[in-house]
Amino acid sequence: MNPGAPENIIARTPRLFLRKLAAGDDRILQPLANDWEVVRQTARLPFPFGAFEARNFVDEALHAARHGKEMVFAVLRQHDQAFTGLIGLVLDTAPVEIGYWLGQKYWGQGYASEAVPAVMRYAQDSLKCRKLDAIVFEDNHVSARLLIKCGFWFLEQWEEDIPERGGLKTLCRYQWRAE
Repeated sequence: MNPGAPENIIARTPRLFLRKLAAGDDRILQPLANDWEVVRQTARLPFPFGAFEARNFVDEALHAARHGKEMVFAVLRQHDQAFTGLIGLVLDTAPVEIGYWLGQKYWGQGYASEAVPAVMRYAQDSLKCRKLDAIVFEDNHVSARLLIKCGFWFLEQWEEDIPERGGLKTLCRYQWRAE
């Protein structure tokens, strides 16, 4: 392993490390998540996303991990260990659900295209998942294209009232199945 590699790595790609979320990550994720363009495509992140919200998010994610409800991983660039965003698995749904976001300054660089397949492999190999779901807002065309590129296909859509995101939103479920 690279001597400069972070601890708790669950996957690596040509340019990224994916490691378990850790206490103290609130300080590095907060500036990236306090961006409406990032938050508006998520269902759970509050906005504004200040220091309190970041600590609360990390505390809740670590609590959920201890209880087997979800796993959240930091997405770090290998060459400088820059924190680029989060990717995770919601384990208490059937099938398991994958979700992710990257800080806006890391968009368009192919990091999500590396992180999503890495977590899919982790879910299949380590958790024995045979199916994964992903839910995106209908207008999140970039994520929909990425999911399709990674082997997901469109399964269904529905409308849901999400006041934090402006009211009625159309959600789309994509699904991947192991061959």
